[in-house]
Amino acid sequence: VGETKEVKGSITFTDKGVVNATKSNITVNLASLKTDEERRDRYVRQNTLKTSLYPKASVKIKKIEGLSWPLPPSGKHTFQLITDTTIQEITTTLIWETVASFDGDKVTGRAKTNFPFETFDLKKPTLFFILSVENNIRLELDFIATISEKS
Repeated sequence: VGETKEVKGSITFTDKGVVNATKSNITVNLASLKTDEERRDRYVRQNTLKTSLYPKASVKIKKIEGLSWPLPPSGKHTFQLITDTTIQEITTTLIWETVASFDGDKVTGRAKTNFPFETFDLKKPTLFFILSVENNIRLELDFIATISEKS
């Protein structure tokens, strides 16, 4: 499990509740990913993610499905983020299954997606101290957001 807190972004809606895709981006600093094993981190940064050339991943939100408009004032809601996700200059559409709790202008939740290594032409790790690696990358984004009326 690799983790980072170096994630920035926002989702912007039009007054009709449509995602403004040009202003709805999330950026992840891949070079900051850490696990419980420094040798693995180094290998993944250098060989799998090539963070010296491609230090960041970008997630552009194109659409949100299953979330009411106006945004709910309270409660737990399940929806999908439809994104164009870019890693190492390869962009593909990913669907993030999302559960969020709304409480006034505060939103907390988790978005999840998964894909095989070849989706982004990533080299699957092969290290002597790792017995095996599934061909499945699972990404999870825990988020805390504030709803703002700015345009």
